[in-house]
Amino acid sequence: MLNKPSSHFLHTAAAAMSIRPSSSYSYRGGRNQWRGRGYSNRPPYSPLPDNHNNDATTEFRPDYSPHPPPHFNSRPAPFNHYHPPYTNPYQQQPPFYYQNPHFQPPPPLYNQQQFRPPPQRRPSNDYRNWEQAKPGPPPTCERFTVLSYNILADYLAINHRTKLYFHIPRHILQWEYRFTKILFELGLWSSDILCLQEVDRFQDLEQNLKLRGYTGIWKMRTGEPVDGCAIFWRSSRFKLLQEEAIEFNKFGLRDNVAQICVLESLSEKSSAGSHPPASSEGRNKVVICNIHVLFNPKRGEIKLGQVRILLERAYATSKLWDDAPVVLCGDFNSTPKSSLYNFISEQKLNVSELPRDKISGQYSAEIYPKRPVFSNFRSQSINNATQSPTSVDNKGGLSSSLPTNTTLTEDEKTTKEESEGSSVNCTSEITENISSGVITDDNNPDGLLKAIEDLSIGEDSTSFLSGLHGPDGSVVEDGADVADSEPFVENQNPCYDPSGWTPMEIQAATGSSECKTMEHHLKLRSTYTEVEDYSGTRDSYGEPQVTSYHRGFQGTLDYIWRSEGLQTVRVLAPIPKKAMEWTPGFPTKKWGSDHVALVAELAFNKVADEEKSEIQ
Repeated sequence: MLNKPSSHFLHTAAAAMSIRPSSSYSYRGGRNQWRGRGYSNRPPYSPLPDNHNNDATTEFRPDYSPHPPPHFNSRPAPFNHYHPPYTNPYQQQPPFYYQNPHFQPPPPLYNQQQFRPPPQRRPSNDYRNWEQAKPGPPPTCERFTVLSYNILADYLAINHRTKLYFHIPRHILQWEYRFTKILFELGLWSSDILCLQEVDRFQDLEQNLKLRGYTGIWKMRTGEPVDGCAIFWRSSRFKLLQEEAIEFNKFGLRDNVAQICVLESLSEKSSAGSHPPASSEGRNKVVICNIHVLFNPKRGEIKLGQVRILLERAYATSKLWDDAPVVLCGDFNSTPKSSLYNFISEQKLNVSELPRDKISGQYSAEIYPKRPVFSNFRSQSINNATQSPTSVDNKGGLSSSLPTNTTLTEDEKTTKEESEGSSVNCTSEITENISSGVITDDNNPDGLLKAIEDLSIGEDSTSFLSGLHGPDGSVVEDGADVADSEPFVENQNPCYDPSGWTPMEIQAATGSSECKTMEHHLKLRSTYTEVEDYSGTRDSYGEPQVTSYHRGFQGTLDYIWRSEGLQTVRVLAPIPKKAMEWTPGFPTKKWGSDHVALVAELAFNKVADEEKSEIQ
């Protein structure tokens, strides 16, 4: 018969239970069953049987650990890569770094990842919203979409690579790469009518677009340039009734060209209702115009003349086809609210007090000062200026045969003019002759002063320079799309007066040397200005902030205009300017040109225009 435990034994057991650590640190079997890895509160030896099934044994077993661990929440878990985990159940004491009360291990790796700032993401420029016009046309009106896109000619991308596209990898600038991006974009917007500029690979476009149901025509520029304008239309929607190509060199306005097409709708809907018309006379017709205006900012009179002739031809074509509405697309090489822009929208312009180099407004959108152009032309003096006849060549330039008895001074022989944006500067001797009155407008009826002025600003034709300086002189081509000329600075060149219009320049702009006011009869509205800006990608006038972007320029040059008889339904929002500035310039991996495609959806709505005219 067992004896009862003495009071001393019970007192000792109660004291042992009072110093027992928290149950969360009790050993539960297995490896690392408690979160404080590397330590176990199991004693190095146990005087009692290690039987966990015996409640009395485990309840009264004292803890012989000489260093009881601190509370679990008062210390972080150790690192595996700082010290391996201690899984020995008979470890006498915790690791050394727990014995030092001042030791603070670094935070875990997952905490560092948690507080790392997220990487900065570039804004996506792949998605372009359609922005609807309010109020829209009636649902019974027939609608169509038109696109205007300068696709960057292959040979121009190669020629200007060192000036405008030196930041672009060669494989991205190659036509094969850019062509796939352009085709993808054309298919993405899926417009019924495509107006393209700078097209020098027309066969590639024609073969691929024909598989998508398009038919097109192409007009190449005259002279040495091999690019031109092209118009494609969906064969299931329109058929061609008339086409006309305008060669501006026939008017002395450089080698640019323009296109005019009359398209007839094949849709079952007519402008009057949902029933198909009985004959072709009741179908809707539209006049499509496509142009690429001269680039050179200093030749504002040439730009005005090209646009004037296109508007006159478009108006005459519209009258020929029962006042068919007109759509005007293209790269106009002029910024919003410039003099050229206002001439199109306001139908009238007075050129008497306009500087020719400010008509397009291109200088306002240039990015950086241009590189200097070094010229090897030597200064020459002109003794018999009044005996040197000049004439207008077929490119609108000046041809001249200067006297052969011109001499050079010693200083002129050792001096080579260096200028930015000009092929040469006027010589000191010519300037003295002009200021002294030896050469004036009165004794220079053939326009020698204009020839010298054109030479000073880099706007001289090849024939004029070859006759003046010989075939070895460097020539700045008039129609080239280059941006290596510095903006005109006042008093920089004493021979260049952008406000002084000669009779020949007035005639180039207005069509008559005696008329300084030019007008046209088409009431045109820019489609983008008729739709509210919901995406914040347009300027205060409603035009896109950027339609052309390369290393020398960032601004708007492309437009889609519509006349009466059409109503804007919606436009494709431009690419955000901030998104474009993530790159130093276009083209990019995703966009195949240095221009942005503009797309507008229009509706035939002649009835609405008639009602507006009656109210007015």
